[in-house]
Amino acid sequence: MGARLDGSVNDEPRIISVYNAVPDNATLILPCGKWPGMRNKSGYPWAPHAVGKTVTWEDICGLSFGNTTQPLDLALGDGDLYIRNLAGGRWFRRTDFSGGSEHPTVSIGYSNYSADNRWAWGNVFPDKPNLEVYTINGAHDPANRDVNGSVVGINDVMDSYGNNTWSTQDQGIKIKANKYGQSSTWAIVSELNDYTGLPPQSWAQTNELDINANGADAEESLYDPKQSNRKLLYLSAGPHGFDQYVPGKDYDVGNRVVNMDRVGIPAIYICTRSGKAGFQKLAFPDRIHDYITDGTVTWMRGADYRVGIGVGIWANRDNNDPNVSFNTFLSGNIVVRNAFIDTTQISLTERNSAAIRLAANQIIDFSAEGTNSSKNQHTLQFSNYMGHDLLAYQVKGATTFSVDDNGNIWTGGTLTSGNGLRLASMTRQQILNIRDPQEGMEINNSDDHVPVIFENGHWYPIALGKAIE
Repeated sequence: MGARLDGSVNDEPRIISVYNAVPDNATLILPCGKWPGMRNKSGYPWAPHAVGKTVTWEDICGLSFGNTTQPLDLALGDGDLYIRNLAGGRWFRRTDFSGGSEHPTVSIGYSNYSADNRWAWGNVFPDKPNLEVYTINGAHDPANRDVNGSVVGINDVMDSYGNNTWSTQDQGIKIKANKYGQSSTWAIVSELNDYTGLPPQSWAQTNELDINANGADAEESLYDPKQSNRKLLYLSAGPHGFDQYVPGKDYDVGNRVVNMDRVGIPAIYICTRSGKAGFQKLAFPDRIHDYITDGTVTWMRGADYRVGIGVGIWANRDNNDPNVSFNTFLSGNIVVRNAFIDTTQISLTERNSAAIRLAANQIIDFSAEGTNSSKNQHTLQFSNYMGHDLLAYQVKGATTFSVDDNGNIWTGGTLTSGNGLRLASMTRQQILNIRDPQEGMEINNSDDHVPVIFENGHWYPIALGKAIE
């Protein structure tokens, strides 16, 4: 169609002619050259546009943009697939100008109907996520054959032979999601869905993290994870690094800086109009989305320059369904050299912060031996007992001693008050019905209003003197 790929804007109608000439789902091979040096209304390199038409553009050597050396790194067309050869690899990219598409960039699939023990790929549907793998183990394929063996969706093996630490980071899989708006952004979503309606077999569903290695870790790692040579799971959070605001500096739209707001809180400010910052000291706004004119620059107040995260790890019960339960949420059979849970280095900055928080009637179990029969033999819990809110220590379900909210201590039915000793009260007949009373036991006789003591096989009233005034 006469397109020369020389960077001239004259190529625009010629490329559109090519685009219009090929059928839907065609592949266009792009020779080496330069793309027209212009941009569309969204600021992206110009691309032909046709809603509903799908074309794959295969760039065999990496087109540059216009008269610059900048590579053409965005997909051409409206939701079309752009494939480029890059450093010996294949580079895929899609850009959609019409509001999005349900079709993934790459779909990989292979149906496994073999009865052999082997790894295989599964079916993929283009309107679903990029990769879906199915195994039909125990079911029947169209040829009525049983299918055995394991199925692996993606097998990514990286061999690392370096001897470096933090200077290089050899990463088996790296997934990076950049958040530039305020939409909910998820870097990794992993789901295991059980649609059988049958009880699971052993190891039927497992999200697994494994480390196979030799040698103990550094002793310093007990309280400094950066000194650890191995980490099974590492969660990291921190504010994104932005430059400090500089008066008199030129700023462009989209630049982000850190500056104190009018109440002294470090905050992020986003440039919404390019220009040169002023030199006078300004009272930068302290409310999100407020604007301020600074010289010829306009700033919008963003978030505070800090990171607040609601929950570090949350175990979710979808739709709050009461039919979802865990037998044990956190457990293991590992050897621990320091502590299974250690909160000594966390900072409780708020007045009501707590290292561990339990609801009423939730127990702490002591001295269990890892079996169902040894559970809850010695427990500590906060509950209501005999009409009092108590922190109770129980042995085999019976309260041995407890402390109520007034500081009173209950021991075997006897109440020891924080302001003095108060004997348990019983009627005369209840006292006489006590089995195996012990020497020195004292009880208040509520019938006669006198304390009694058990000595030499009998209960004796303790004589009371004259009442004090």
